[in-house]
Formats: sequence, C-alpha cells, structure tokens
Amino acid sequence: MIKKGKATTKSVRSTKKSQPVEEPEQQSSKSSYIYLAIIVVVIITAVVLMVMNKFKPQQAQQKQENQQQMAISDTDKLILRVGELIATKADEQPTVATVQDAELLKVDNPEFYRDAVNGDRLLIWSDKAVLYSTSQDRLLAVMPISQPETTDTPTSTEMITGNATTTEMDISALLSEEGAIIQVRNGTRVAGMAKKMSDYLKAHDLPVAVVSDAVMKDYATTTIYRLTTEPPMQATDQALKNVLGVEGISTDLPKEETTSGGDYVVIIGADYVE
Repeated sequence: MIKKGKATTKSVRSTKKSQPVEEPEQQSSKSSYIYLAIIVVVIITAVVLMVMNKFKPQQAQQKQENQQQMAISDTDKLILRVGELIATKADEQPTVATVQDAELLKVDNPEFYRDAVNGDRLLIWSDKAVLYSTSQDRLLAVMPISQPETTDTPTSTEMITGNATTTEMDISALLSEEGAIIQVRNGTRVAGMAKKMSDYLKAHDLPVAVVSDAVMKDYATTTIYRLTTEPPMQATDQALKNVLGVEGISTDLPKEETTSGGDYVVIIGADYVE
C-alpha cells in the first residue's frame, strides 16, 4: 500500500510538469503595442509637418517685415544722431546712402570724400550733404547745397508752350528758377565718371548737388530718374534729355538705389564711358 501511494504521487507530479506555458500570446500582444505606437508617432509627425508647412510662408513674411522694420529703425536712429551733431531740417526726410567704394568716390570728389571709408553714411538734405563716420561717430564732411534765388523770369510753362521768347539766357534763368536738386551716380567701374558727368552738366547750367557712387556697377545705359512729381520742372526735364541725348525720364529708380530726397538721379551707364 505504501508503494502504491508513492506511485500515485509521482504520477501527479509528472502531470504538473507537462502543463504548457502561454508565452507566444504575450509576445504577440507586445508586438501589437509597438506597431500601434509607431503608427501614432507617424501620424503625429505628419500633422506637425503639415502645420509647419502651412505657417512657414507666414513666418518668412514676418521675418522679412521685422528686418525691414529694423532697417527703418536704424535709418531713423542715424538721422537723429546726425541731427545732434549738426543742425538739419527737422521737417525734411533726407536721402540716406551707404559708401560702397570709398576709393572710387575719392576720385570723383576728393575733397568731400577725403576721409571716407566703406560703410560710412551719406545724408542729403535740400540745403546740405553730410558724410558721417559710423565707426568714429562723427561728421567727416559737410557740403552746402545752394538754393537759387527767385527771379522775375518766364515760367517753365511759358517756355514749353511758346508764350514767351526763349533765348539761351531765358533757359538758364528757368533752370535756376526751378532749382532742381540733381544727383549724379557712377554706375560703372570706371573711376572719375561721376565727376566728369557733373562738370558736363554744370557747363550746361544744370546744377549738380551731389556726386556719388551707385550701388550697382553694371548699368548698361545712362538713365535719368525723376524722384518727385511736384513741382513740375519742364525746363530741367527737357534740358537733361537734350544734354544727355536721352529720349525719356524714368520714375522707377532701382530698389538698390532707393532714395527719399532730391529731384533727379542721373546714373551713368557703360554707354557714356564708350
């Protein structure tokens, strides 16, 4: 009887050891969770990319607007600083330019640009031109721009319409009456062309207020740009076209040459050099 009891116990133990383990089902469940997590990550990534692509143009536009605002702010600060160093017309917005090639400008106007270096700023009001050093925070040169006196001469309209007899003296008086502020800029890489053009225009009674360097150096043709529409300056328009042999006057100054002062900008092109 004792032997039978042992045999029974052994049989029971053997039965317990032969029970199967359910591990494959647990592994399958873990794999499902992993795949689900991957799908969720992919969906979230796609949504994020769609949102970024949607707002990217707006961000780029905002960045550009911020940069333009900063540039405007810097220009305003520059004008205020120069106004602290010299009396300026508070109600007049000057033309502001940056010296790009100081050595070339010194050839055109050695006295005014004698101490200039690249990066200095040029500010032009109707009564003066000011060269300001950004590195030294001081004025390098100031050039007065003379204003013509009013004379009792025929008006520009009379000369154009033929209501007055126009002589060479009359035309000179009309140009003086209109008092145009003319800037000459060298748009070529040939040194001295702006000074040469300035002397040429002055010889024909066309006053040049400022001689400087254009930002771009690859202008093919010499072009006259009219910056203002009022007051009318028919005599100056016609004189500039006749003297330079140009058929028309443009009002679309290249954006690189943006200016807010003066009446005319004459940019010298390669055709004038030739």
